[in-house]
Amino acid sequence: SYARPELASTVSDAVLLFGRDGKLWWTVQPTTVTGLNDAGRSSAGPWRLRSVAFAATPPGRVWVAYSHDEPGRQSFVIEVTADGRQSLKYVQSGFISALAHWPAGSHARLAVGGTDLETGQASLALVASDGTAARWPVSPTCDQCPTLPPAAYYLFPTSEMQHVTERARSQVMRIQSVANQLRVETEDGARPALLAWVDADLRATEVLRPSAYWAQHRRYEARGRIDHTPHECPERRGPTAIRAWRPATGWTHDAVTLLPNLPERRPAETSAGAGLPEPARAPPSFTYYSEQR
Repeated sequence: SYARPELASTVSDAVLLFGRDGKLWWTVQPTTVTGLNDAGRSSAGPWRLRSVAFAATPPGRVWVAYSHDEPGRQSFVIEVTADGRQSLKYVQSGFISALAHWPAGSHARLAVGGTDLETGQASLALVASDGTAARWPVSPTCDQCPTLPPAAYYLFPTSEMQHVTERARSQVMRIQSVANQLRVETEDGARPALLAWVDADLRATEVLRPSAYWAQHRRYEARGRIDHTPHECPERRGPTAIRAWRPATGWTHDAVTLLPNLPERRPAETSAGAGLPEPARAPPSFTYYSEQR
C-alpha cells in the first residue's frame, strides 16, 4: 500500500519473489525486527528498501537492505534462503545504500556499502556470505545485535565537492564484483566522486577520480564556486591511502595507487562547462558505473 503523495507512508517496503509460473514464493516486509533493539528505541518500522543482492549458486540466497525513515537509526540486511527463511545478516549504525555478492577467492562475501554514522564518510563492510551475522561498530550499539564484526570495514575519503555542495555526509552508491576485485563507487556532492578497488586479500589497492567528477568540477568552476582548474586541483594528488579495519589488526591505512584520469588541458579551461545543466541524478536502479581503467 502507498500513502498519498503529500504524506509519508507508515508501511514498510516489501520485496516479493515470484516463480516462473507466477506463484509467490516469499515476501519480505519487516515491521518489528527480531534481534534489533536500537539502544532502547523501538525496532519497529516503517523501514525503507535500499538495495537487493543475490547469489544464484546453490544454496541460493537473497539479501535485502533496509534503513529507517528516522535519521541516525540502525540499518540492517535480511538474508532470505531459497525456501523463504529469513534472518538478520548485518546491522550498521548508519545508512546502507548498496549491496553486492562477491564470490572472490576462497571465501564468498556480501559487500555492504553506505554511510558511517560516526564519521559521515562513505563506508564498505565485507561480511562472510555463508557465515554468521555481523555488525558495525564492534562496540555495543544495540541490545540484541549480532556480536561478530565484519571481515573488513573501509572508510573512503571525501572530495572538495562535498564542501562546495555543502553535503553533510558521503555514501557508497554502487558496488560491482569484477573477477577477484570489488569496485566501489562513492558520492559526496559529486556523483560519482571516487572509484576504489578492493582485492581478494581484502586490501584497497587503487582509486580513481572518474571523468564525471572532473566534468562537475568544471561546472562549479564556471560558476565561481571553485577557484582552480582540474589540472590545478589538489584531488589529482590523492588520496594515497584508504582507512581500513580488520579483526586481526584493527584500524590501519591501505596504501593505494591513484590512477590518472584527466583530459588533456584545453584552452580557456576556466570557462569550460558554462551553461551546462546540473549533473543528472543517477536512476534509482541496481545498475553499476562502468568507468574503464
